Amino acid sequence: MQAIKAGAKVNTEALGKINDMGTIEVGKFATKVAVKGDPIKDINKRKVVMKGGRVVKLEN
Repeated sequence: MQAIKAGAKVNTEALGKINDMGTIEVGKFATKVAVKGDPIKDINKRKVVMKGGRVVKLEN
């Protein structure tokens, strides 16, 4: 879970962008990843990647 957080909140804090992204809140820019199963055990089973509300990668 720490690695997942580091890929989002921690990096946006370091870039000074925490007011715009990095956490799931109304009004923030978001990149979302949907995985099959438990992402803490295996993040490599991603099925959908969304950026700014648009699907940028879809795996069957």
